[in-house]
Amino acid sequence: MPHAPAQFRFGLMCRGTSFPAWQARCLEMLLDSGLARPALLIVDAGMQAPPAPSSVWKKLGKLLRLEVPLFSIYKTYWLNRRCLATRPVDMSTVFAEVPRVSCRVVRKGKFSEYFQKQDLDVIRAHDLDFVLRFGFNIIRGEILTAPRYGVWSFHHGDEQVYRGAPPCFWEIFQGQPQTGCMLQRLTERLDGGIILKKGWFPTVHHSYPRNRDAAHFAGVSWPTQVCEDLMAGRAGYLQDPPTATTAPIFLEPTNRQMLVFGVKQFWSSLRHLFRFPGVTDHKVPLERSAE
Repeated sequence: MPHAPAQFRFGLMCRGTSFPAWQARCLEMLLDSGLARPALLIVDAGMQAPPAPSSVWKKLGKLLRLEVPLFSIYKTYWLNRRCLATRPVDMSTVFAEVPRVSCRVVRKGKFSEYFQKQDLDVIRAHDLDFVLRFGFNIIRGEILTAPRYGVWSFHHGDEQVYRGAPPCFWEIFQGQPQTGCMLQRLTERLDGGIILKKGWFPTVHHSYPRNRDAAHFAGVSWPTQVCEDLMAGRAGYLQDPPTATTAPIFLEPTNRQMLVFGVKQFWSSLRHLFRFPGVTDHKVPLERSAE
């Protein structure tokens, strides 16, 4: 493993300089540590502008015909308004002087995104130690080995049980007692990277927003901890084999599954409200894997 520098240079894959609150906290901790400084913003130039809003009657008609995914409605009008972790934080001042490159990736297959050669050349020229992926989708190809210590990405879920999306949902739907999260060094395999940090906490069955908040805030210190390990020469896990997982890849729930989920949430909320036996208090400290 290369000798650690006095301060790491990192790149940041993003959509701009507004970040969800959990990402903002992660970046603040990393910058406050003095261990790393941002050397390049890698901005997704392929983000499309949102479509023009439909009329209320048009939306209602689609809903009655079940043409609109219920999860999308739930996410827009309930989840996004109650999740603290996903509220936007403006960090334009923090990154005002950081150089940036706008990249338009090439889509191959259904989900895979590859960086173009001219963008890879620019990224390599900045001599990055690592890249934090807070933007783009399923990235593959040469970008994964462009930084010295790879591309680091969070997965909010236990990769041995759940791969795919949405984060922290299926644990509630299937009644899992614990929800996992990890920081991984990305490989070509979806949610099958090299585990850098990993932990679990009791699933918050009565509230999906609170379960998501718990997972997203749980690991915000992990990139800083990996930098500390690199400085101390105890980050050999960066070269470990990728996690061997055969877990199924989940997608967003169907309308039928959302109806079942709604019933389960209602019942779990009643149990939590009246403190029936079997309710787990989510304020148990995060349990971490051995490092």
